[in-house]
Amino acid sequence: MTNEKSGNSNSYIYSVIIEASIVFLILSLFLLIEFHLRNLLTVSVIKEITKTTLLLSISYIFVYRIFKSGSYVFFKFITTVVPQRVKNSGSLYDYLVDAFFSLALILTTAPVRPILQKVYFEENKPIFDQALVKFDALTSSLILSVLAIPLMILIIIKHKGLARNFYIFGMIFLILIVGFLNNKPNYDARIYESRADWITRNWERQGTDAQKALKDAETDSEKAVAYYWLGVSENRKGNTEKAIEYQLKAIEHDPNYGAPFSSLSLSYLHLGDLEKARINAEKCVELDPDYAWCYYALSGYYEYSNEKQDAYEHLKKALQLDPNAEDLQNTYEEFIKNNPQFIE
Repeated sequence: MTNEKSGNSNSYIYSVIIEASIVFLILSLFLLIEFHLRNLLTVSVIKEITKTTLLLSISYIFVYRIFKSGSYVFFKFITTVVPQRVKNSGSLYDYLVDAFFSLALILTTAPVRPILQKVYFEENKPIFDQALVKFDALTSSLILSVLAIPLMILIIIKHKGLARNFYIFGMIFLILIVGFLNNKPNYDARIYESRADWITRNWERQGTDAQKALKDAETDSEKAVAYYWLGVSENRKGNTEKAIEYQLKAIEHDPNYGAPFSSLSLSYLHLGDLEKARINAEKCVELDPDYAWCYYALSGYYEYSNEKQDAYEHLKKALQLDPNAEDLQNTYEEFIKNNPQFIE
């Protein structure tokens, strides 16, 4: 009896290792491809992918196995259609089934797709700050298909008649469900992508992604953020009047959102309206005193007004709040170069 229990325990652990390895390899492969396409693949990234996917694979295999054990009891009434398998037989078919369902759970619940948010340097080495979202419908379906194709072949070999049709159509239905769930509006992903476009200086695509985010936005707060990024895009493209229009819409949807005021300040500064530039920069500081770009905007106003000391103090404050912001660093260095009296 003891040997039998020990054998069952070893078999269970062995099965978990195999199934987790299958999930790990497939998920890692797609993440590596994602990072490679974004030109972000480094040794540290590979290590992080390995750690994240390994943890996800093992934990979700355990979750699925617990769910599966309970499902056999709950769905006992359909055992005349679907043969009951209380435990794994240790076959490739069983391993692929468990891996397939575990992957489906991961894709619908775990944000694992990276989107670049910020690049900064430490000791002359680039550091990439990533936001994570769920894979979209197409990629999710493709990931599941890697397991679904060999699994369907085994189903055709292993089962006949109604059972075969049940399993095949059930698998196709699950892929469609995962695709549907991941095809629902993903506002956060759109906003992250718009920010990523700002980092890579692709202003046209930034506006396109912000428009998609606006379309997916449901709350006033979400709409305000989308309008803000639309305004930033137009500002960078030199469409100042359009930028102001978008930022005013952002404020209309969320008057307590500070970021649009900093962008408005810079737009008015570009038009030479110093009073509106000052008012909006100060409003930004009032609403969000920890937002670096409020002080950047205020510094721009003071420099334009030839008040160098105040310009320096506010630019320094901006850099203290966001020391890794490349734009702020470049502006600070240029300011010091033109005003050497502030060299510390």
